[in-house]
Amino acid sequence: MQSSQNKTRRRFLKNAATIGAGFFIVPRHVLGRGFLAPSDQLTKAIVGLGGMGRGHIPYAGTRVVAICDVDKNHLEKNGLLARNDKLKALLQTANIELNLADVENNLKVTMVNMNIMLGLPEETVLVPDSASLAEPGTIKSLQDYEQLAMQNRKDMQAIGYRKQSSETGIKKAKADYYPSLSLTAGYIAADIPNFVTITNAVTFGVGLSYSVSSLWKTNAHVTEAKAKLAEVQANEEEMNDEIRRQINQAYEALLTANKKIEVSRISIDQGIENYKIVKNKYDNSLLTVTDLLDANALMLQSQISLELAKADAIVAYNTLLERAGVLATTRNIK
Repeated sequence: MQSSQNKTRRRFLKNAATIGAGFFIVPRHVLGRGFLAPSDQLTKAIVGLGGMGRGHIPYAGTRVVAICDVDKNHLEKNGLLARNDKLKALLQTANIELNLADVENNLKVTMVNMNIMLGLPEETVLVPDSASLAEPGTIKSLQDYEQLAMQNRKDMQAIGYRKQSSETGIKKAKADYYPSLSLTAGYIAADIPNFVTITNAVTFGVGLSYSVSSLWKTNAHVTEAKAKLAEVQANEEEMNDEIRRQINQAYEALLTANKKIEVSRISIDQGIENYKIVKNKYDNSLLTVTDLLDANALMLQSQISLELAKADAIVAYNTLLERAGVLATTRNIK
């Protein structure tokens, strides 16, 4: 019984292999009259469809793999480009033009903002340098940038000077509690007949004075000076909180931009691989030219996204330096 089953199994595998081999080596006429295998077709590329090139399209035994024409209307007239595909391409072109207008506007606004940050006249024309488009190097910790801001920002320095002035004002107001000590000097020359004659007399003295009204006025002056100091201290604390908020915001924006760069690089690899797959299917007439253009557009879009992410990272890095108060010194700008 077992031997019979083994013979049946072997016979089944043998017959299946014979059928499979016969399918792969079957003559082409068996698959249908007029069938031409892809390996027997002549591939061709046509440049220009306005004249003689149009007649090269229907040649039997050939397959078109590429067409190029400066007039897009020729593709539509010869049935190689559908009307909806043409409209889709025109819409994409319009979107690109709109994006270009936005980019030019953003460039102007960015140039003005950079001039303001760098302390330059607003009409200054900044020429981008490819060397400056390099990705930021080592990024310091958040605490380091906060410390740099406290030490280098002009607004923090101004708060410090106001604080010193208020402290000096308190000392000045308290000085009215004490009497005033003064030095005096004089020169006397007098000749009064029959009374006194003084020739070249020089006098020196020390004077001590105290205003009684200072007993009630000084307290008011001291209280006013202390109130000014308290106001400056409150402004200093508010400024510290605002600086930390700005530094945190700029720092997180820089980290986000760097993350976008990593994701965009992965997207580029995926876009290239997807384009290769679609291109292979298109070459084998499994997909349309629209699918190929879409794959190419996705690949280009991923590359554009990477460049935009790099630009965002550079802007975020310079913004972080500006909010830390070290942009001018870092860029060697006087």
